Amino acid sequence: NGLLAARYGKALRESGNLKDAKTVLQSASDSKEAGTLANSELSALYLTEGNFAKAEFAARKAIKQDGANYRAWRNLGNALDAQEKYKEGETAFRRSMDLWTGDDKVPVMNNLALNLAAQGYTDQALTLLYQAQKMDPDRIEIERNIRIIRTLSEPAEFAGQKRPLPPSKAPE
Repeated sequence: NGLLAARYGKALRESGNLKDAKTVLQSASDSKEAGTLANSELSALYLTEGNFAKAEFAARKAIKQDGANYRAWRNLGNALDAQEKYKEGETAFRRSMDLWTGDDKVPVMNNLALNLAAQGYTDQALTLLYQAQKMDPDRIEIERNIRIIRTLSEPAEFAGQKRPLPPSKAPE
């Protein structure tokens, strides 16, 4: 059963057994009933390994099998971003956000914000991070990324001054 294999491969990946997970997921990747899950998980596995071209390929295959697979779109965004294909990555992250049905959209919002910042759109990145912060105020990485982007986007005449940044809460 392809779906059972894909679920087993996902469990293996999540437990850190990447070698066995890859074997199981590759065998299920062409399954009609489980291909999108298997390929989405393969893309996550390849991201973990740092093999971004293979992660992109597996994510695209998952999307071809199910265009509404928001996790595959997120993985595609991460793979493209890692290859410095920022505009394509932005498109994938936005598609993931549009399709997102999970209850925790903050990580994909964070990824999109970092992508936008890499493209020089710091105002858009900060707006998105402030929205994410409102959704989950306890996420340390959101606060950290707000501070980093704010620091990077400071005017040059202030960059060398040793002054504390004001609190990074979103403007009311």
